[in-house]
Amino acid sequence: MPHIRFSDAVEQALLECAQSNPRTLFLFAGVAAESDALYSVLKREAGASRVRVVNGGGATALGVALGAAAGGTRTILNLDDASILADGLGILSQQGSAGYFLSQGQQTLPLLLRFSAGARSGLVPLEGWLSHDPGLYVAVPSTPYDAKGILRSALREESAPVLFAHTPDLAGVEGEVPDADYTLPFGSASLRRRGRDLTVVAYGALANTALSACERAATEEGIDAELIDLRSLRPLDVRSVLESLTRTGRLLLCSEGPRTGNFINELAQQANEHAFDDLDAPVRRICGADAPIPASAALAAEAAPGVERILQAIRDLARE
Repeated sequence: MPHIRFSDAVEQALLECAQSNPRTLFLFAGVAAESDALYSVLKREAGASRVRVVNGGGATALGVALGAAAGGTRTILNLDDASILADGLGILSQQGSAGYFLSQGQQTLPLLLRFSAGARSGLVPLEGWLSHDPGLYVAVPSTPYDAKGILRSALREESAPVLFAHTPDLAGVEGEVPDADYTLPFGSASLRRRGRDLTVVAYGALANTALSACERAATEEGIDAELIDLRSLRPLDVRSVLESLTRTGRLLLCSEGPRTGNFINELAQQANEHAFDDLDAPVRRICGADAPIPASAALAAEAAPGVERILQAIRDLARE
């Protein structure tokens, strides 16, 4: 299988959609929209009439994207910073996620929102907020294989808007991606590493960080940790997490978002409700700082969990 980067996997999936569906519209919003390498590639391959820059805030960009999608145009809105979505969340929730249900399936919304997020990169980890809306799909891949497979599914979805969250540091991550036309369903987690001593759950770029911590735990401590990569937050693959927990008896949940009100708290409650008797120790969490994202890149990196913090949490949990 070809070995490609995460950014190449995203580009390939979007170009496939542009070539197969002439009614695909690519919108770019944000201060750096026209300097985006993907913008240049898509404009060259799909044409200037199908690749546009939307000026204004998140509400404006979302309004344009939702209007185009409601009219039957496959629409992909690309955002260089998830924070500009904040002023448009009401529009997304009321007119985007609810449209399909309120119309009893008559109003389709072929809309994909691709945005950058992640505390380590100095960006608001907005995917946790968005996962609270039951009318949205929220994808958080960590590998080129997952990115291309989930994007292909997203670009064929019409019942609800799909949000595709990734961090800038994922762009250079490499991995094998088959040439075959494959898709990955939403709500299907990936078993990145099999283990027997405890279960680690993560998503997005942090899943790769957690994998490094698990490998070091095995090499340096003899602790055999199992890693579940969620791949999507809504729908959420609770079953895979609970099945892993029944095998290991211990659960460590990892997220870059702030600890208070974090999305992974839902998994902790699911474990308490449905697998309490399988727990050999309390569920533990590793989260980002309960503070605004620092402007300094060095401080932002410290605000998010790294390999050392996750490794220490694995050590502590294994000893309980």
